[in-house]
Amino acid sequence: MKKIAFLLFDQFQILDVTGPAQVFSCVNEIREQPAYDIHYLSTEGSLCRATCGMAMMTEKIYDLAGYDSLIISGGRGTRAACADRALIAFIKAQSARVRRIISICTGTFLLSEAGLVDGKRVTTHWAYADRLKKQNARLQVIPDALYIRQGKVITSAGVTAGMDLALSLIEEDFGAEMAKEVARQMVIFYRRPGGQSQFSSFQMADMPEDDPLGQLCLHIAAHPKGDYRLSQLAHRMNMTERTFLRHFQRNIGQSPAKFIEKARLDHARRALEETSQNLDQIAHAAGFHSPEVLRRTFHRHLSISPKEYRERFGGRIVPTPPTQGPG
Repeated sequence: MKKIAFLLFDQFQILDVTGPAQVFSCVNEIREQPAYDIHYLSTEGSLCRATCGMAMMTEKIYDLAGYDSLIISGGRGTRAACADRALIAFIKAQSARVRRIISICTGTFLLSEAGLVDGKRVTTHWAYADRLKKQNARLQVIPDALYIRQGKVITSAGVTAGMDLALSLIEEDFGAEMAKEVARQMVIFYRRPGGQSQFSSFQMADMPEDDPLGQLCLHIAAHPKGDYRLSQLAHRMNMTERTFLRHFQRNIGQSPAKFIEKARLDHARRALEETSQNLDQIAHAAGFHSPEVLRRTFHRHLSISPKEYRERFGGRIVPTPPTQGPG
């Protein structure tokens, strides 16, 4: 039986705790014997109120020798929690005693405050990624990953991403079949569509269907292999390059270069999930200059290689017609 402690504070995000906790608890129900022993802790051992108004009773923090995992919640209360020196000292001390130390959502800020993720790749809720970067320049923040493992330290994106992480931990602890059965019982994705990304590359501000910029973005998404030099894009929109950059950033929320790269990455991800194409074919079709550029882009955005991604998220393979030979 694996002992798991969730660390709470006032104004925690309820789904950061109850989502993964229910996923772990489902294993107990399926096995009809204890697999996970779950505890809820706080510095005072009292009621902790979530952002939604619900409250959970907690135990006062204690030594976690013999525990498998410490899971740190996120939520609006992380700012105050980061200033709680007893809480930070507890996290730092107990990190050496548990097999896995995990943050959900903005819980990553607490790991950062405790000095446990310096120089590591981490993730958090995408809306707080920039703030995390500014607060700790020693981190490598990956804003659109669902979860990232660096040794015994695991960081997860926000809210429901904690359930994705919990399923992956169950797979590690009890095998893929158990994780799949839990997903079936809870009516959730075993591996959510889109793989490890928190959100689609093509989330754009609401724009009318006939908006020229919206049409341009949809064209890029559908044809990622195209020549999308800045001069070409600005000319297509009848703008100067400087005006086009400002207009794109304001309406899409990222630079044209980043959007194009994510469009190409998204195309490559789908090909890895749904086809049997080799990496050369995928890189070419997605608009990458070489398979090596594709590999580097995968590692930068998803902290995983294309090969590992296909092994983990492939399965909806659509046979690719053989390439026509010369003549």
